[in-house]
This record gives sequence, C-alpha cells and structure tokens, in this order.
Amino acid sequence: GVDLLTVAGHKMYAPKGVGALYVWPGMTIEPMVFGGGQEGGLRPGTENVPYIVGLGKAAELALTDIAQEAESQVEIRRLMEAALTDLWDPGVVVYGKSAPRLPNTVYCGFRKLNAGDILSGLMARDVAVSGGAACHGDGTDISYVLEAMGAPLDVAPGTIRFSWGRSTSTMMALDLLKRLGDVLDELGGEG
Repeated sequence: GVDLLTVAGHKMYAPKGVGALYVWPGMTIEPMVFGGGQEGGLRPGTENVPYIVGLGKAAELALTDIAQEAESQVEIRRLMEAALTDLWDPGVVVYGKSAPRLPNTVYCGFRKLNAGDILSGLMARDVAVSGGAACHGDGTDISYVLEAMGAPLDVAPGTIRFSWGRSTSTMMALDLLKRLGDVLDELGGEG
C-alpha cells in the first residue's frame, strides 16, 4: 500500500549507517548521484555487505519479537504518562494520547517551562532525551507541527520526547521519572 518506504537500520537495532528503500514496482525513480551500476544504478559505491546482513538479521528478529516487545513498551508508556501528570499536574500535555502511535514513545509538553531547561537538567543527571519541535528561534511562535496538533502556546516551548528500546525495563523508567521529578522541582515545582 505504499509507493516508497525507507528503513533506517539503527531504529531496529541494525548497525548504524545501513538502510533500505522499498520502491513500488510501478514507480520510477531517478538517481541523484551518478557513477557505478550498484543499487540498480541508483547509487554508486560498494555495498557494505556486513551491514546489509545485519539489517536483514535485525528485520528477522523484529518479526519474531515484535508482539511481545510492543506489549512491554506500551506498559512502560502507560506508566510514564500516568506519572507525568503527577509530576507536573495539571501542566503536562501528552500529544496524540488518543491516537494510534508508537509503543515506545511519549511526546509531551510542560506548561510554562522551556524544553532546553528540562533537557539540561536531565543531561546533568545522565539522561538522554530529545527536545520537541517546540519553538522557532524567537521563542514566540510554535512549530507548524505542534500548531497542527493543537499544542497550547504556554505548553509548546516545554515539549520533549521520551523514547526507549527493547532493553528498557520498568525499573529504568521509574528511575527516569525520579530524575525528571528532581529537574521539575528545581524548575519551579508544579505546573
């Protein structure tokens, strides 16, 4: 049901630097770089066979483990979302909460906070987390993505994304929430 589909290998535990492109048989694409005839003439250069094999193995493992993994990751997501409300009540918004979404991701905004401040506090506590597409450089306009999602103006600047992988445990999620709680306390208590 798709014309083009890209797969980033590192997103499914394959080696970093390998990917795949599915092209629907009826679709024609043109090369952007010219040279040898590798990749069906679409991309010159020697294929990295060990990485390609790694991508294939990662895809194989994903097929066998995906149902069990998704169930475990949804449980962590539920735990995270419930705890976020307790940490910054009533000032946290979980985006897409009622929509179908990835089991291993929580995208949320903290009212009256700045994502950079939250990220700095978490990094100081050895937590790697991403800022959301919250603000443009002037700090007054929210991104078109958050605007389309209906993000309130006082929440969008505090938007961050938490994600985790197959080795993340409930205990690790609880530890993250403790560290996040410490950061939020430092930034001003409750929302």
